[in-house]
Amino acid sequence: DSPGTADRSPGLDWRSLLPSFGAGLLYAFASSKLAYAALGQWNIASSQWIPFYVLCLLKVGEHPRRWRYPLLAALFLLLQAYAELTYASFLVLFTALWAVWQLVTRFRSGELVRLTGKLVVIGCIFAVGLVPVLAMMIPDMMVEGDIFVEKGGFADAFSADLAGFLVPTMYHPLFGSLVKRFEFDHGVGQHLYLGYSVLLLSVAGMIWAWRRSSAVKFWTLSAVVFWLMTLGPSLRINGHDTGIPLPFALVAQLPFFKGNRYPSRYSVLFVLSLSMLVEFGLAAIVKLRTEPPRPFALSVLRVATAVLLEAQVLFEHLAIPLPMTEKEV
Repeated sequence: DSPGTADRSPGLDWRSLLPSFGAGLLYAFASSKLAYAALGQWNIASSQWIPFYVLCLLKVGEHPRRWRYPLLAALFLLLQAYAELTYASFLVLFTALWAVWQLVTRFRSGELVRLTGKLVVIGCIFAVGLVPVLAMMIPDMMVEGDIFVEKGGFADAFSADLAGFLVPTMYHPLFGSLVKRFEFDHGVGQHLYLGYSVLLLSVAGMIWAWRRSSAVKFWTLSAVVFWLMTLGPSLRINGHDTGIPLPFALVAQLPFFKGNRYPSRYSVLFVLSLSMLVEFGLAAIVKLRTEPPRPFALSVLRVATAVLLEAQVLFEHLAIPLPMTEKEV
């Protein structure tokens, strides 16, 4: 139910690749991801398995009778857990959100039973795959205490600031100095720049596809949920804590989820959700099918506009020169 499949005639149209490519560019080169790479936090920058898991999860909903998709989803969830366990907890939360969406929008008793069975299989394989990790972790926790809840105040320092979504990061070669004019901490914890072209394309995608595809509604919901999670326990605006409570404080009380004391790390799923909305926005520009057929010159203009906007997304998230970190055993 992506923009590339919902609005084009049968057969692959090369123009349908442009929106998908633009979504991939944003997810791969978002400034929030590059900031973690600049810090040398390779585990936090290792989010490459997330899109594969999400893709397979969506396929589970589309093909509830096929078993390869839950098996692949479990594999990618495990790989992401081995790369960074915190992100695996985010994917569990994403899965719960997606399952509720399926229940509300596509409820059929037979499909519900099959879907529940597939999710149980994914969970069981994931749990078995984590046994080696837990075998090393639990003895230490029994001796040293629950390391997950120590120094819980980290959430206060590593919550995204509302102003940080609108100001280029300090790594931008042209606009990096702008952040010094603001009062919020422009470290990676509070500074999650989105880019104005991304916001424009996301809004355009929501407007254009709202009645065309149910997928855009889910990705809008997902973007809002994970955006709220990045903001931490209370809303901060330009360095000032407003005291307005937010959902992170509740989720942080749950087992398994309380291990994340860095709300800003939820940006990985926030950016993924925005990437999907950007894809709809780019599809609106390219307009994969029109009747009657449009003039060739207009088609070229639309494609050129989409390419320029994708270049603009890269430019706004530019981080050069990226600091290098020497890692030795």
